[in-house]
Amino acid sequence: EAAAGAEGGAKPSAEEEARVSQLHEAAEGRLQRGTINGPITAASLVDASDLMNQADAITSTEHAYADCFLIFRALCKLSMKEVPTASANNTADMRNKVFSLELLHSIIVNAGPVLRSHEKFVNQAIKKYLCISLLSNGVSPVHRVFKLSLDIFFALITNFKDYLKKEIEVFFTKILLRILSSANSTMQQKLLVLQVLLKVCNVPQMLVDIFVNYDCDINGSNIFEQTVNELAGMSKCTPQADTWTASGMSAEEGEIRLLALECLVMIMKSLVDWSQELREGDAPAGAALAGGSGNGHVNGEGEGDSEGRPSDTDDVDDVVSKFVQQKHYKQQVEQGKEIFNLKPNKGIAFLVGVGHLEKTPKEVARFLLSEEGLDRAKIGEYLGEFDAFNKSVLYAYVDSFNFADQDIDQALREFLGGFRLPGESQKIDRMMEKFAERYFTDNTGKLFENADAVYVFAFHMIMLATDLHNENIKKKISRAEWIKNNTGLNDGHDFPEKFLLQIYERFLKNHLRTRDMDETPSAAYANSELLNPKQRQILFHKEGRLMVKNAQELLRAQLQNKSTFFKSTHIEHVRPMFELCSWPVLASFSQLLEVSDDAVAINLCLRGFKSAIRVSSIFYMETERDAFVSSLSKFTMLSNTREMKQKNIGCIKALIEIAHDDGNYLQDSWSQVLTCISQLEKMHLIGSGSRAMETMSPQAAPPRRTRSEHAPRSDSAPVVSKSFENVNATNVAGQIKVEEIDKIFADTLHLNSNAIVEFVRCLCAVSSVEVQGDKPRIFSLQKLVEVAAFNMERIRFVWSRIWGIVADHFRAVGVHQNWNVAMYAVDSLRQLATKFLEKKELANYHFQKDFLKPFEHIIMHHKSKKIRELVVRCLQQMILKRAEYIKSGWKSIFVVFTFAAGDADGSIVSLAFDVVERIMDQYFHLIADQFFVECVNCLVAYASSNHLKEISINAIRSLGFCAKQLVEGHVIDVEPDDDGYLFVDCEAHMRVWFPILTGLSRTVSHPHVDVRTEALNQLFDTLNSYGHTFSDALWDIVFRGVLTPIFHDVRYSGETNHLMKEDDEWLTTTCLPALTQLVDLFAHFFERINFLSDEFLVLLASCILQDNESLARIGATCWHKFVVESGSKWSPEQWTAICVSAHFLIRNNTVAELLEMAKQHAAAKRIATPQKPQVLNRAIPPPSPSPAPAPAPAPASAS
Repeated sequence: EAAAGAEGGAKPSAEEEARVSQLHEAAEGRLQRGTINGPITAASLVDASDLMNQADAITSTEHAYADCFLIFRALCKLSMKEVPTASANNTADMRNKVFSLELLHSIIVNAGPVLRSHEKFVNQAIKKYLCISLLSNGVSPVHRVFKLSLDIFFALITNFKDYLKKEIEVFFTKILLRILSSANSTMQQKLLVLQVLLKVCNVPQMLVDIFVNYDCDINGSNIFEQTVNELAGMSKCTPQADTWTASGMSAEEGEIRLLALECLVMIMKSLVDWSQELREGDAPAGAALAGGSGNGHVNGEGEGDSEGRPSDTDDVDDVVSKFVQQKHYKQQVEQGKEIFNLKPNKGIAFLVGVGHLEKTPKEVARFLLSEEGLDRAKIGEYLGEFDAFNKSVLYAYVDSFNFADQDIDQALREFLGGFRLPGESQKIDRMMEKFAERYFTDNTGKLFENADAVYVFAFHMIMLATDLHNENIKKKISRAEWIKNNTGLNDGHDFPEKFLLQIYERFLKNHLRTRDMDETPSAAYANSELLNPKQRQILFHKEGRLMVKNAQELLRAQLQNKSTFFKSTHIEHVRPMFELCSWPVLASFSQLLEVSDDAVAINLCLRGFKSAIRVSSIFYMETERDAFVSSLSKFTMLSNTREMKQKNIGCIKALIEIAHDDGNYLQDSWSQVLTCISQLEKMHLIGSGSRAMETMSPQAAPPRRTRSEHAPRSDSAPVVSKSFENVNATNVAGQIKVEEIDKIFADTLHLNSNAIVEFVRCLCAVSSVEVQGDKPRIFSLQKLVEVAAFNMERIRFVWSRIWGIVADHFRAVGVHQNWNVAMYAVDSLRQLATKFLEKKELANYHFQKDFLKPFEHIIMHHKSKKIRELVVRCLQQMILKRAEYIKSGWKSIFVVFTFAAGDADGSIVSLAFDVVERIMDQYFHLIADQFFVECVNCLVAYASSNHLKEISINAIRSLGFCAKQLVEGHVIDVEPDDDGYLFVDCEAHMRVWFPILTGLSRTVSHPHVDVRTEALNQLFDTLNSYGHTFSDALWDIVFRGVLTPIFHDVRYSGETNHLMKEDDEWLTTTCLPALTQLVDLFAHFFERINFLSDEFLVLLASCILQDNESLARIGATCWHKFVVESGSKWSPEQWTAICVSAHFLIRNNTVAELLEMAKQHAAAKRIATPQKPQVLNRAIPPPSPSPAPAPAPAPASAS
């Protein structure tokens, strides 16, 4: 062994020997330089000594490695020694074999950092010897040998995966997965393989690395995907068996299925753990993927390979993106191959269409020849098509072979190994014709005289193989017949007899097979149930030998090829992994929950559901998450009338646990969870011994948590359903506590900002469904109130999003046709508002206004008097309790009270006005600054109310109080301008004055005389008291916008063809006092507002010229009063205007009939008499010649 070790290259390499020599030379040079430069110092001696020690260390290390390598190789060879199976446990050879495997396992498991990173040990020892040993022992029928091989393989994955990328792939695909899928492998072998897979699935890093390095590798196998599909298939129950202990299923089969299910659950758990570990910051922040320890040196690919793999220096997002692109590319290729295996032409067209294949004969031929996973029969079908392009592909396919110096039977096997011959003779003829041409071209001048001879002899070989290996042919062709049949075929000459006999013997020994037939030799028996264990063992032995052979060929082919094993450190790789495995896993879990009652299996399924929902939620994979949540919700059986089993109770508990643990990620799936919670509460109430439900009937009062009697079931409902419902409800109530349900809503306080918004939105949706129908329920509405109260302390930004959803729901429920539901909603809204108003609001914010807006909607749209009255009382209570904290909320409060002023029910109007009066008396200082106008508009609405004159009169007096507060500076800051006026025509002053003045002006037209009188007196008292603070421009606007509109109805009564009656109430009771007070106002402020005299004269003239005699007399009286009281103050120009006005009024007030008689009398006397206009619709005199200041235009708000 020592001599063999020396020959095997265990001695130090040339590079290492050169390194030792360099160190020795450096040490000698250091001493020489010390001597030349002066005496040798201690430092120079130390430096030289260090260099010598390094050289000695390298030499000793290499000797140690040589010993290690020799021992390791000897153990590998000993473990590969063939031992007869019959006497396996009783021979020294078997004991030596097992002991060598145990030692190898100990070496691999306990390998330190030196061996793990030693290039020569990996390449010379592990790859060259240990991997071959594992392949041969990995299909051993001996239990201990097989188990030790699997344990060594797992140890290699754990400690050496960075350097064994191709070897791991071969062992997975050619050994482990083949054993699981084989119908001939034993149950013990399957069980041991599953145990190893369970270990792999339990290591998140290993699982993700397998996906990244193989499933995302364009040229790699889909190890992760194949493993999941195989496990999902093995874990499912048979359709005939409803439990895992059903007859027909052995204990071993049950154990295998349980272990396969556990592997699936462990995969889900590993994905969760991987995501959580990286989210907690365990992974490096600067890299998404990093090469394995030292693998850049061992594999020689530090920069990325020819397959477009990302390098370690790439940006995180770029690295992940590249792997995702590679996986996407690979998936498209797989899809194209699936289509090809159904319709070859469509498959090629698909791959060309997506850009993964160039439509040239050479490229298509290369694809057919090299791509794994293509159906060999479909390849033959495609190559045999008569289309011109298919013929070109066939020619390119054949020309890609090199048959030089090959025997013709070997060349034919190689040619037919890639496809199966089609059934049509013309297609076979075309293929063999091209084969003969290629073979003769590569072997011209040798055995065959021409291509025709190759063509005919190739057909003869195909017929020979068929004859020798077809079971239906009883009489086989003999050697003499074979020689006779080939006489004279070589252009008239005979083939050498020895050549023909060699061909015969080789075909007798080996049939013509395609590559896929070689890989699955027992496919014909895979589904046969007639084989006994002995026959299956024999078949698996043959199958195992072929698996080892194929695997060894792959390893030898890949021995010199170096590849990089990437170590994943990025969370985003979990997303494509879950996309691949979610649907097979969901199908497996759902099928088991449906048919199995085994407690262990059910618990595993529920664990898998929880992990799968966690992963899909973390990555916001809505489709997958909703599918898992929907499936789990269905198995709760809460919406069915069938009898519940313990597994259904387990599903309910799992759903509650998911709500507790994964609330931050459920998003839309909260709807399904909360729907189940609602049904659970309903069932829990029944099971707790009470038929009471949280329903609202029109007759029942709606206290906070009261529930009215459950509606009786119809007579047509089956008795069995009643019984099941009661049993289920009792079972649920006994195993699930109310506290578990309530905790879900209490824990919303810990949800993140987005999650709480989604939770509230889904809860509102469930509540909307509950309140529909004849027997609405309010469970979710109650919980919505609780959740809103719990989360009211969140930051304003989040709370505004929450309340936006809740407010919309309260608007809808607040106008519910069942007034009990609406009343509960209003009362709940009051409680929330009272709690919300405890928080102070900063200036210029409107959170309170938005909070109280639902009250506005409810009082405006609900038809029930009780609900509208309740809204008013709720606001009354809030004002009494939280008035000092109300800011922007006053706006919504006044909107509600303003609308209540026009309510058809007088009691609501009276109640609301009492609250408004309390506000004026006690809290005016709180509203004066920002909500004065809203308050004034509210008072104007009550002043215009037609229900009780006392309310209107009090509202008018409150308007006077508002005017006083305004002048005294309690509303806005008032300071005299340059002319000494406190109020001018600016927007700020107009905004506060005009609501008061115009409101009083409009109230002068109130139907009740007492209200009109009070409004008229209050208006002119206000103007007389505070008019001196108005500027001229503001007086002009007041005259045009406030005073003149009082008389619009009487001024223009003739123009609207509506003659005011002589006994009109407003005319007889209010018109004269109004005009009289207007005259007094002019007399009082004549020096200030004399520029408005012309406008006032026009107003009086319009009254005097009316056909209504009472109105004309009132106008004339006031005109006379105006002249008498103000005449002493007029200027000559104003007297001229008065005279012109008087002359005009006299001329235009002549009776029309008398005028006509006068005209006739004058005509008789031939005396010209000027014609007078009629009284009706007299023209208003033209503007006075006296100068007057131009009035300022009224702003939009004043109009």
